[in-house]
Amino acid sequence: MTVPSEALVFDTTIGWCGLLSRSSRLHHLVIGCESPDLVWQELRRRSEETGLASSDSAELQKIRERITAFLEGEPDLFLDLQIQLAPLTQFQQQVLKKVRQIPVGELKTYGEIAAACGRPQAARAVGGALSRNPLPLIVPCHRVVGAGGMLTGFTAPRGIQLKQQLLDLEQNMLSCAEFGC
Repeated sequence: MTVPSEALVFDTTIGWCGLLSRSSRLHHLVIGCESPDLVWQELRRRSEETGLASSDSAELQKIRERITAFLEGEPDLFLDLQIQLAPLTQFQQQVLKKVRQIPVGELKTYGEIAAACGRPQAARAVGGALSRNPLPLIVPCHRVVGAGGMLTGFTAPRGIQLKQQLLDLEQNMLSCAEFGC
């Protein structure tokens, strides 16, 4: 018997977001949607469950609070959260695990991530892996840029615009930490 998923949809400074978990592991995070209906549509598609409903799980509420605080300027790496990366390939999981380690406010290129994974010629494959990231913010793919710092590839709603907004938010976090706000 399959354990049912738990879902939570909430509004943030970047738009509507949604969490999907199963067996105390976070499976999906949808960010930056224009409406809660769009979030539910995406969560149902990803869960492949017809009866997916809202959960008032204390665990999901805590994660929501942390994501909301992060989007309001409080740094958080989310490294303690239990996540599920299957059914991604071994290489895709390796990429996401490397990206998860990038600190707030730092950038890495696709090539740097490829080299860190032992495949220095696989920058495009890194981009492909990041396009399948089920947990943006938790696995901060917005911190990965093209060669020369060019903003490329972000599959969340509003694409590059949202990626830039997240990077600006993180730069502001660092400035506040260093100089006070």
